[in-house]
Amino acid sequence: MKKARRISAYVIMIFILNLFSGCKNIGENDFGSNKNPMNIVSGSISYTSVELDAPMRDLHWESIDSSNGSVYFLKENTIYKSISGSDTSKADILYASESDIASICACTEGIWIIENEDGTYRAKRLDINGIEQTSADITSYLPEGNILFMASTDKDGSLYIAASGTDQCILHMINQEGSFIASSKTSGFILDIATGGDGSIYVLFLNSQGLMIRSLNSAGGWDNTLTVALDIKSLEDGDEKYTIYCGDNLGFYGVNAAKNEATRLFYWTDVNLGGKLPAAAISMRDSSFLFYTDTLLYQVTPAEESDARTILKLASYNPNSDIVKLVNDYNAANTEYRIEITDYKQYNTSPNGKEGLQRLQTEITAGQLPDIFDLSSYYLPTQLYIKKGILLDLYPYLDNDPDLNRDCIFEGILSAYERNGALYEAPSSFTLTCFIGIKEVVGETPGWQMDDMLSLLESMPSETEGILGQNKEQMLVLLSLFAFDDYIDWDTGVCTFESESFISLLKYLAVVPDISSDYDPERLKNKEALLLTNGISSIFSISAFRAFFGDSYVIKGFPVQNGSGNYFTKGGSVLGISSTCKNKDAAWSFVRNMFTEEFENNQRMIGLPVSIAAFEKLAERKLSFFQNDQAHEETVLLGNQQVIIKKPAEDDITLLVDLINSCDRAMNNNEVVASIVKEECGAYFAGDKSAEETARVIQSRVNTYINEQR
Repeated sequence: MKKARRISAYVIMIFILNLFSGCKNIGENDFGSNKNPMNIVSGSISYTSVELDAPMRDLHWESIDSSNGSVYFLKENTIYKSISGSDTSKADILYASESDIASICACTEGIWIIENEDGTYRAKRLDINGIEQTSADITSYLPEGNILFMASTDKDGSLYIAASGTDQCILHMINQEGSFIASSKTSGFILDIATGGDGSIYVLFLNSQGLMIRSLNSAGGWDNTLTVALDIKSLEDGDEKYTIYCGDNLGFYGVNAAKNEATRLFYWTDVNLGGKLPAAAISMRDSSFLFYTDTLLYQVTPAEESDARTILKLASYNPNSDIVKLVNDYNAANTEYRIEITDYKQYNTSPNGKEGLQRLQTEITAGQLPDIFDLSSYYLPTQLYIKKGILLDLYPYLDNDPDLNRDCIFEGILSAYERNGALYEAPSSFTLTCFIGIKEVVGETPGWQMDDMLSLLESMPSETEGILGQNKEQMLVLLSLFAFDDYIDWDTGVCTFESESFISLLKYLAVVPDISSDYDPERLKNKEALLLTNGISSIFSISAFRAFFGDSYVIKGFPVQNGSGNYFTKGGSVLGISSTCKNKDAAWSFVRNMFTEEFENNQRMIGLPVSIAAFEKLAERKLSFFQNDQAHEETVLLGNQQVIIKKPAEDDITLLVDLINSCDRAMNNNEVVASIVKEECGAYFAGDKSAEETARVIQSRVNTYINEQR
């Protein structure tokens, strides 16, 4: 009763289908509720992996499934079955089709397949010898267009199909004779289905309430709902030990539905799957599992001996795939240490909950610090960690690294991330957010003060905007990320929100429109605004500015007390080391990857690399496209316009490097400070308080908060 699907089904997909006639509709929105999220516990068994020989090794398998100990492979509309049960080294052809096989699903008495022949879809049940037993035309029950399927079978061998549509999610139930017995529909997205250890069907479901797992009875009604805090990517069939299995970006879990509990059997970083997340998983019912990744097959079994390596704990909030892969690679190569990731997002009890962050803060307060912090998320209060001495200065380790030094990293990056001469964060990539103006309007010299901008606005037509397309709420968010920090001295606890500079900032906010306007850079040309904010994440961003504005533009910067007024945002991964880490050299051997050319060339990077060598290699590769193809074009987003680059100027890259090194601030966020300012600005915008009164209250509240953290 194992299930399988095409590999693409492991990506979050929308499986919705219109209500159709000719089939009984049962169970619409009729499902149980469990508002308490599953409890996550750690397993007590260590696991190890071994790569298996598979038939036609190194070919990309579309599906893998198993039943009665045999393993089935789908490749190019041909189904292969392992000859000797779980021995996957040899396989014979079970069934070859002249049609497209959309899905396979093994059951106790053979295997179900869904075939598509020129738009006609048939569900067929084959016996263990590949002989057809049942065939049903299901075309009339399916939506038009491209259709993707997920399938599973219950204890009676009935087939359950999820297919894509336009209005609702629906599961079709077909008995062994090929007759439709029921359909169950509900609003939301079906992401995966699996057969439970008890033979019933479980559905991974997403709606406005978040992720949940629902069990489906044989009549098509929903029996139970398990609320999920994990970011589950797939459901896998259960067995006698666990109701079902599931996987997320971090690990593999066994779910006990009766206890509302998920046991983390292992992290992916604990077992070597070639540094990749699995596309399919199968419980072999002997405490071992098969995992398929691209072209390779692995068997994961309980280890005879526990892992004796020293553990480095990494705290994260929704880690990205690059961090997970880096940990995988580190653990696979290191014989003395291994890194264990804790994703604190899993402890949230609702989609927008912050319980995970509160748990991390509680552990930090209790002195239970991790060895390494994943600081990629803006939810983590990095400045507070620095003030409390939680993070380690990385400069001594960078300066003593045999292959790295400060000259390997952009000067602007180091300047922006420095705090009192120390470096606490190691970013891998960045986006540079800049503020562009027209020289004739804002002047040719970069940098200015808020009073300068307010005075200029007063001299312009009343409809002129300060920042193009930004409303009050958007400006508050923007300022909370890079400007509010100017008014806080985290070392002394002194705040300066009553300063003339901040009061001027409030006065600017008062004239910002309540409703967003068109974000078209043509409006900047037409002098309808003073500045346009734009993220630089392309080698050719300067080329785009020149192509669109000619020589009329200046990167003016936002009005700030000090510096250029442009700032870096986190583009990819950011790591830091705990000051209490007992194995700092080992932690550095992991964190240093953020600055290496190799990591930045291989990560799925958003923005530009901080490594100068990686940046130069990227620029060389991108420029070679123009050199090798006279018709080559690049597209860069400017405001809401796509700017075509046909031939970059020779000094565009040099100007970009100069801009990067002139930037001296990085985006920081403290949600408490941001919420205080937002709350108090409400009364100010309503006219109930003056700018001075508002600044005084903000000063008092933020000062109290800051000193409570000291």
